[in-house]
Amino acid sequence: MPAGRYLSGIGNHTIAVLKGNEDYDTISTAFAATFQEIDGLQQLGFVAVNGVSYNIELFFSSDMKFMLTMLGLNAANSIYACPKCTVHRDCRWDVSKPESYYSTTMARTLVTLRRAFASHGRTAAVHQGNLIKMSEPHTQQLVAYIRSCGVSFNIWECESSDGKVEWTSLTGEAKKKVLKLLPSKMKDIPLPNAFLDDVVQLWKDFEVLYNLLSSETPPPNAADDLHLKAKRWIQLFLRIKSDGHQKKFVTPYFHVMVYHVPDAIRQYGNIKQFSCQGVEKHNDDSKRNYFSSNRWDAPAEIMLAEHRLELLQQYAREKRHYTKHAAAYWHEGGMQET
Repeated sequence: MPAGRYLSGIGNHTIAVLKGNEDYDTISTAFAATFQEIDGLQQLGFVAVNGVSYNIELFFSSDMKFMLTMLGLNAANSIYACPKCTVHRDCRWDVSKPESYYSTTMARTLVTLRRAFASHGRTAAVHQGNLIKMSEPHTQQLVAYIRSCGVSFNIWECESSDGKVEWTSLTGEAKKKVLKLLPSKMKDIPLPNAFLDDVVQLWKDFEVLYNLLSSETPPPNAADDLHLKAKRWIQLFLRIKSDGHQKKFVTPYFHVMVYHVPDAIRQYGNIKQFSCQGVEKHNDDSKRNYFSSNRWDAPAEIMLAEHRLELLQQYAREKRHYTKHAAAYWHEGGMQET
């Protein structure tokens, strides 16, 4: 596979589709034959394609929600939400423990997973939401500064809720632009002066963490560096005395970044290769096929549409390079009045 293709929709493939509830019981029952075949491949250790044998090593990669579902655990806001260890929700903020503590003393095992199932007892998004809260009632100025970074961004009030606010979710290159360019503009955003410097530093430090996490070729000391910098970042996060920065807002994603991702980098070189970006894009394509079908047999139609696209992908047009010329148009969020 060409480098980076796994980050696109065409670099990912559907092997099974389920029309039903997304819960442990439904998935384990409906995909029993699929899981059995995957287990067989794992035991065999290779797959033959057109007479050529390829050694295989299987990894499970997904977003937090689906990973917890597959492990038979509760949601990311539950008491024991970390998929790798049994840290309590009220202790996730504590970064005083050595790095190996949660992967040894409190590591999850098949026994603890079975017990959790029997009892049934996102970092950048939190970061972005807190900045929006701080900037009230000057959110339109914040929107203007974010747009000045060269991205499309909006904040709006939900019609179905009392004053609840939502905003454009930044991904990929847009997120990188904002992390790189926004901190230098924050001095002009009307934020409380008491912790303005800490907020600016928080964003600058997060850009460093983001680049470490998304690098395909991290430096040799990346794992140790990430652990130390992520610990300091959480300590700075808690030092800001503002709504959204209390201990209860240290999510499982924060904890995983400090205590489990460094070990993954040591084992596999980087975690970029496990990105679900391509899977999400592929999922969007499958949804589009679903809504454009007659929905009589949606799973079959999705699989057939994907197969046709695979056969015809050699005829796909090449994307043209585009350079933004109308800076004012993009500064206004990519909108113009008619």
